[in-house]
Amino acid sequence: MVNNINFGQYIPVESQIHQLDPRTKIFITLILLTATFKASFLELGILYILGLVLIIKSRIAMRYYIQQLRPFRFIIAVSMLLQWVLTKGNVLARVGPIEITTEGACEATLLGARLVFILLAVSINTFTTTPMTIIGGLEKLLKPLGKIGFPLHEMVMIMTISLRFIPLFFEESKHIMTAQMCRGVEYREGNPIKRIKRLVSILVPLFHLSFQRANDLALAMESRGYRGGEGRSQLNQLNMTMTDYSVMAVVTIIVGLLLIPNG
Repeated sequence: MVNNINFGQYIPVESQIHQLDPRTKIFITLILLTATFKASFLELGILYILGLVLIIKSRIAMRYYIQQLRPFRFIIAVSMLLQWVLTKGNVLARVGPIEITTEGACEATLLGARLVFILLAVSINTFTTTPMTIIGGLEKLLKPLGKIGFPLHEMVMIMTISLRFIPLFFEESKHIMTAQMCRGVEYREGNPIKRIKRLVSILVPLFHLSFQRANDLALAMESRGYRGGEGRSQLNQLNMTMTDYSVMAVVTIIVGLLLIPNG
C-alpha cells in the first residue's frame, strides 16, 4: 500500500466494503451524513463506533483515514473557534468584547466531532470505490431524473471529475511547495500577511496546472468521441446482492433507532 494517500483517492484492497455495490456505499454515506447533523454527543459516539466497524471491514489502515483530516485542520479549527465565541450562554471568561461560554465550548466540540466524522464517512466511500464505479452508482440512483429530461450523465460526470481533481489538486500543491522550498521560500516564517503573500507563489502555478489538466481532459474526451450519456453503455453491470440489502437495512435500523427518539 502506498505511503501517502490524497483525499478522494481509491485504495485497491480486497475487503467486504470494497465488494459492496456502489449504490449501497453511497446510500450508507448519505444516511450517516444526515444522522451526523442531528446527533447529540451520545448518538455521535455510537455513529463513531459504527464508522469504526466500517473502517475495520475496509481493511485499510487507520492512519490513512487520519491522514485525510490533515488538509482540513485549519477549517475545522476555525469553525470550532467561531462556534465557541458566537454561542451565548453561561460566561466562562471574557477576552475583550468576546464572551467564552460553557454552551459555546460544548457546541464547538460537537461541531468538530461532526466535521471529523463527515470526513471519515466520505473517506470510507472514496477509499473503497473507484471514480468510475461511483459514476455508475450515482447514475443508477438518479435514473428517474433522466426520464424527465434532466442531464443526468453530464451532472454525474462533472461531480466525478471534480472528485478526481481533489487528490490531483493536493498532489500538485505538494510538488509546487516542495519546489519553492528548495528555492529558499519559507512558508512558516514572518507575519501572517507575508505568509499570505508567499502563497501566491503556490496558487498561480497551481491554477495554471489545473486549467491545463482540464483542457487536456476536454481534448482527450472530445478526441474519443465523447457525446455525453447518449448511446452509452456500461462495461460492468451493477447488481445488488443480499449482502447489500442486509448492510443497508442494518445501518438504516441503527441510525433510525438513534434519531427517532429525538424526533
